[in-house]
Amino acid sequence: IKSKTLPIGVLEKPDVDIIQKKFKNGDIIVSISDGIVDLKSKSYSSSWLEFFLQETNISDPKALATEILGKARELSKEKPKDDMTVLVSKVYSIFN
Repeated sequence: IKSKTLPIGVLEKPDVDIIQKKFKNGDIIVSISDGIVDLKSKSYSSSWLEFFLQETNISDPKALATEILGKARELSKEKPKDDMTVLVSKVYSIFN
């Protein structure tokens, strides 16, 4: 779900784009709040997370969420502009 309007929950009927994707066993889904990429530090763009995910080899959801949050806190110099939420899910196939 992607939205160009206020955060979900603020409006009764938010304007959202629904993108359908097929996931397979082992895929990882990362959901974040805007505080993770909206950093106080002007020396980092919001695309830092994309580069971080391309470079990391962490497949454990808890460890990945912890690393993302830690890096965001580091980049914001421990003074975030907004709340920072990270949710990492891993897809497991129960049928082969």
